Amino acid sequence: MRKLSESVWMDIHKRSNKDIERKENIAASCVIDGEKWYFTNDFWGMGDTYKREYGKDWQAFAFYKMPDGSHVISGDTDSAGFFGIKDIDFYDDCDVYALRDYLEYTGEELAKRSFDDFRLYDAYYFVQPILEKYIKEVFKSHMSEYAKFWIDHLRASDIENTMVVLLTEGTHYSEIDGIRDEFDQEIEDANMYLFPDFEGWGENLEKELTDAYEQHGWIKSQTFDTDPRDNSLPGNSRNICFVKFD
Repeated sequence: MRKLSESVWMDIHKRSNKDIERKENIAASCVIDGEKWYFTNDFWGMGDTYKREYGKDWQAFAFYKMPDGSHVISGDTDSAGFFGIKDIDFYDDCDVYALRDYLEYTGEELAKRSFDDFRLYDAYYFVQPILEKYIKEVFKSHMSEYAKFWIDHLRASDIENTMVVLLTEGTHYSEIDGIRDEFDQEIEDANMYLFPDFEGWGENLEKELTDAYEQHGWIKSQTFDTDPRDNSLPGNSRNICFVKFD
């Protein structure tokens, strides 16, 4: 939890009378997709209530924007928002979502953790800058979308909860067997990617990866797909595959 300094409080006061709130009544603050939000003690207390009721710490929260446009979020009922861990704890589509980690780590730290946890530094040198760029962008401009993806899909999968981009390498997978008829040559190597399907972000990532691989002699599969019945993978994801020949 980040404590507010006097200068930050004065900034709130100067910006708008709608955001005036007693300093001692602000429990936490965080930046989500470039906007800074402040949470009062009554709202933040719902997290403590969750812990008392279920005997475990919440990992995510969501809230509705205030009708008057204020960035100070108040209230302690379902009309204000929710705290929890999985989708069953969030009964409706809120305006903004966030993970607990957003309060404790910077976007740079979260991006590095995702990059390291999935050993993306083992990816080919020509795609590493692309992966790093897009993972950082998630925590800069798509934090709310990612938090909802984490709540609704990632936690229900068998994949580590820090995933933003998953890279799988090699030809010994059933999915590769399923695309062999697409080509008239023996596949020497394959790189498969899985990542959230955020509008714009996912499409642009796929385009930049495709351009980079094709410049180095790889070909993108037109028929590759994961099994939609495979519950070990998160929903609302895009998947692509690039192959290389002898």
